[in-house]
Amino acid sequence: TDDNVFGVITSTKVTIILFPMFPESTFIIIRDTDDNVFGVFTESVWRESNNYFGGSNCFLFRLNPSYSILYSTRPGTNYNYLNANRMDRPRGLGLGGPLGSCGFWLDADEYGKGYANPQSSDFEFGPLLDGETFVAETIQIWSAV
Repeated sequence: TDDNVFGVITSTKVTIILFPMFPESTFIIIRDTDDNVFGVFTESVWRESNNYFGGSNCFLFRLNPSYSILYSTRPGTNYNYLNANRMDRPRGLGLGGPLGSCGFWLDADEYGKGYANPQSSDFEFGPLLDGETFVAETIQIWSAV
């Protein structure tokens, strides 16, 4: 198959390294080992930081086994988190907070593992997955450049 046309990425560490290449709105779409398909959208520019950044123009979504969109619930500037280097802070990519209960989290230390909190304080309540944790099988990143 020609799955790599849109840049299918199978390494969490590679995903985080590639984010400087995506300066505009970004979709991250994940298919996990349980065949859930889900992801995130943000208009904020990704940047390495040990703190939250970005605005509320983002949402979480689920495509399989059912379809839903979980919109941000309050205006703010602390929706995105991306830390790949600082060892004194959680290393990974997240949307919504606080750290440890993000609406979406992709870990930088555990290859392709993450979680989706169905009761994140920053997004509408609802599940992205059948459970709360996942192991990514494929990760796609789409960006408007």
